[in-house]
Amino acid sequence: MRHVVLALVALVIAGCGPGNGVRDRSDPNVVEGEDIERRSLQRIEQMLRGQVAGVQVEQRGGSLVIRIRGAETFGISNADPLFVVDGYPIPLGADGALDGLNPRDVESIRVLKNASETAIYGARGANGVILITTLRPPQVSDDDS
Repeated sequence: MRHVVLALVALVIAGCGPGNGVRDRSDPNVVEGEDIERRSLQRIEQMLRGQVAGVQVEQRGGSLVIRIRGAETFGISNADPLFVVDGYPIPLGADGALDGLNPRDVESIRVLKNASETAIYGARGANGVILITTLRPPQVSDDDS
C-alpha cells in the first residue's frame, strides 16, 4: 500500500450581509431612521433623493425611475436596482410593494453600489442594491404577562 500526502488549499467565501447591528454613522450610503423622522417624509423615494451620493430618483410618465451611478447596465434596458426589504427582494413600480411601505416603519436604507457589495445578489444586483430594514416590534417575554 502506497501513502499519498496532499496539501489542500482553503477556500473562503465572503459576502456583505445585514451586518452585526453596529451602525456606522459615517457611511454616506445609509439613511438612518433619525434622518427619516426629522425630515417627515411621505414616500420611500423621498428618503433617497438628495441623501445618498450617486442615486438619482425621478418621476417619468407616472412611474418611478431610480438609478445608481456606477452600476453597470451592459446594454440592458431595465437598469433598475434590486430592492431588498428585510431580506426579501421586492419589485419596483406602480404595482410593487415599495409603494405600500410606510416611511415611518423604516429603520434604515443602505445603498450598495460596487461589485464587492452586490456580488452576493448575483446578476440581480448588477444595477445596485437598495437594502431597506424596517423597524421591529419590541420583544415581549412570557414573564411580562
